[in-house]
Order: sequence, then C-alpha cells, then structure tokens
Amino acid sequence: MFSSDDDEHRFRALKVLSAESYSENKPVFEREILRHLRDGDRGQLGYVYVCHLVDDFEHQGPNGTHVCLVFELMGETLGSFGAWFKDSRLPYLVIHRFTIQLVLALDFAHGHNVIHTGTSFFSGPKMESG
Repeated sequence: MFSSDDDEHRFRALKVLSAESYSENKPVFEREILRHLRDGDRGQLGYVYVCHLVDDFEHQGPNGTHVCLVFELMGETLGSFGAWFKDSRLPYLVIHRFTIQLVLALDFAHGHNVIHTGTSFFSGPKMESG
C-alpha cells in the first residue's frame, strides 16, 4: 500500500501480533479498527494526531499465522521526552499542547465510533508548575 517511491525509503514501525490474536476463539479487531481510522475523514482536526496504519499483511510462521501491522514512525514517548528538560519536568506549554492534541485525536476516534480501551498506565515525566 505504499503510495509513492519516497514512501519506500522511510522508516516504519512493525507490530507483529501473536498467532493467537486472530484465532477462532479470540477475535481481535485491531487491524480492522486501524483501517477504519486510516480511511476516516482526513479533514477532521484530530486525524493528524492519530498514528495511522500504513500497511498490513499476514506471515505464516511455525506457531501459526501472525497479523503484521506497519505504522508511520512516531517520535519518542512523552516519558522519554521529559529527559530534554531540567529535572525531567515538562513545561506547562508542552503539556498544554500535548493535551490539546490528545483530545483532538480522541475526538477523531470517537467521531468514527472507536473508543480507546487501553489498560496501560502512563508514568511519565513530571509537569512543571506555573
């Protein structure tokens, strides 16, 4: 699904799901949800703040068929980003901008009938007060 020759020379992130993820007993719809978001309204403000699926394929391995998801390469995590600031404290304006982008991304997802149900907890850098 690469759209141009330039895309072939970009770094990408690859997520390989375990073979059990898409088994008959455990239907996972991650690929379908990511396709749905990718094909959503590109004009909506939050579209650019969602990590989009570039391509997907299946790989037959010794443990079964693995669904492989190819993503745009993102920047560092908010947690590691804190290392750039004194005492790992993110300035208020950075947190403010991040929060706006996060809300826009969630609004985009919700506008396309997708909710985020992740269970991981963020333990990132501290925010600078004031």
